[in-house]
Amino acid sequence: MKSAPQEPSESDTNYDASVEHFVDLAVETLRDGYHNELETFEVYAERQKAEMRQNLGKYRERLSHGYAVLLEELSKEP
Repeated sequence: MKSAPQEPSESDTNYDASVEHFVDLAVETLRDGYHNELETFEVYAERQKAEMRQNLGKYRERLSHGYAVLLEELSKEP
């Protein structure tokens, strides 16, 4: 049985907004130096944004996992 999807927490919502803001700013800095006659900047920008979002998501997952492992190990110590 499927459970109802959970609403994102305020922390997740803030994180997502921060990531979007960062990605938008980072890609905008590339605009002046972009010169490609075969691909518009908008197409390039969307691809770069998707890659950045994916990399930031992986980083967040790994950081959370590492933190959980550390907490688990620390709880084992006398």
